[in-house]
Amino acid sequence: MIYKYPVTNYLMNILVPIFVMVGLIIWAITGTVNEGLTPLYKLIFTVVPILLFFGVLGLSNPSKVEVTDEKIIFSAIGMSHVFNWNEVHSLKLKNYHYIGKMYVRVGNPTFLRGRYWISSNMNGYVELINILYEKSLKLRVQKGG
Repeated sequence: MIYKYPVTNYLMNILVPIFVMVGLIIWAITGTVNEGLTPLYKLIFTVVPILLFFGVLGLSNPSKVEVTDEKIIFSAIGMSHVFNWNEVHSLKLKNYHYIGKMYVRVGNPTFLRGRYWISSNMNGYVELINILYEKSLKLRVQKGG
């Protein structure tokens, strides 16, 4: 099954934040050229590239999740992280219902892979979460705990 956001949610939750971050960097570059390097511009040059880096390369907010019997694929902005179920030894889920999101940790997360936020706005969200809960329980039973 493939689960993804409606187009408006994709635009507002995935693309708009990226454009805002890029816009802030451009604004800070322009401001630095005109006014010099201020503390605000230093902050933007430090924080925004890090957020942009993790947001894009880390796929922390995937726009699409595909689940098959063999694997799970998290995708966004033309990039994908693929996990084969036979290689996944743990799957942890944490529900943040008050913000409408589920935090998913797949396997042993690395610097840029394995940590994802799934929003309840995703089409088929309840079905996806139920599938992930089932997989999580099976993995725990296999481990003996």
